[in-house]
Amino acid sequence: MPTDKKPTNANIDALYDRTVVDQSGNKIGEIGQVYLDDASSQPAWVTVKTGLFGRNETFVPFKGLETAGEQIRTPYTKDKVKDAPNVDPDGHLSEDETDALYRYYSDAFASDTKTTDTNTKQGVAGGVVGGVAGQKAADTRTTADTKTDKVADSKAQTTAGQKSPVAEDGSVVRHEERLNVGKERVETGRVRIHKHVVHDTETVEVPVEREEIHVERVPLDEKVAADDVKLSEGTQDIMTHEERPVVNKETVGVEKIKIGKQAVQDTETVSGKVAKEQIDIDNAKHAK
Repeated sequence: MPTDKKPTNANIDALYDRTVVDQSGNKIGEIGQVYLDDASSQPAWVTVKTGLFGRNETFVPFKGLETAGEQIRTPYTKDKVKDAPNVDPDGHLSEDETDALYRYYSDAFASDTKTTDTNTKQGVAGGVVGGVAGQKAADTRTTADTKTDKVADSKAQTTAGQKSPVAEDGSVVRHEERLNVGKERVETGRVRIHKHVVHDTETVEVPVEREEIHVERVPLDEKVAADDVKLSEGTQDIMTHEERPVVNKETVGVEKIKIGKQAVQDTETVSGKVAKEQIDIDNAKHAK
């Protein structure tokens, strides 16, 4: 049976997409992003993806989270998390958004005390930034430090693992999405060959022969001796013949059918929405 323990800054990567449950074990959603404090770079907030397909994200304090096996347990109820202030998880939190979340989850930071350290906010659960008390303590810094803090506070709270867009040389790389179009082979049709028998009538003319009786009387020029002639009676049969067609059938091959395939090149137009970054430059003038 795994032992519940608090997640630390060292295992932040293991939190992503983990299931979040309340103290009763009811599933709330999944971890979406981990937000770091600007000054300490320690985890301060996490977003929980809720709703259909996880399209909604609500903020929960990092303080109080516990790992329970493969799940992340929060001390708040499911309804409490879902009813949190509507804050757009766009990569940073403004001061107003941060204040609204602190007020909503004020019970999580009620035990935080003020500190007199002029350079460090109060840390909770392995260096996690505390609440309003830690922010008020920072107001005791010197004028020079306060100016520096204002610059830092104006920066967005970045998500864990996200680097500043400004390089050391002051340059900024602009990114954009591009469409990568591939191809897949799919079945679009099928040809099936059937062979069946049909009956036709053929007429063929065949030459035939037949015999006919032909009687020819030939007078005799010679005289026949009377002694050689005897009168008699008799019958002589003569057979006649004829040819008649005889029909026989045989099966012979008369035609061969070949079916082949050939590739035909077509052009299709594919469109899709892409996002790109735009860089805006504000020239802020400071009073001397």
